[in-house]
Order: sequence, then structure tokens, then C-alpha cells
Amino acid sequence: MEAFQAPVRVMSVLAAEERPWSEIPVVRGLGVIVGILFLVIAIRAMFGGGKR
Repeated sequence: MEAFQAPVRVMSVLAAEERPWSEIPVVRGLGVIVGILFLVIAIRAMFGGGKR
């Protein structure tokens, strides 16, 4: 029974921490990737990268 309770205890500890979204490493990494993607799209649009 202890093995079953351990993950629940860990999840409750993680849920109790009040951290802003910007401090979570996965969210920051995803933000960097999306930011770079939008930057590349904007630069291509500025210099006519969409022309065929």
C-alpha cells in the first residue's frame, strides 16, 4: 500500500508549490521554440520569402 501512496504524496507536493508558468523548464523551452518559429516566419514575410 505504501508504493501506491508515494506517487500521490509526490503529486500533492508538486501541486502545492505555487510557481509561475515561466519558471517551468518545459514551458520555457516551448516558448523559445515557438518564438524562434514566429521570428523566422516574420523575417521570411518581410523579405518576400513567400513568393513562388
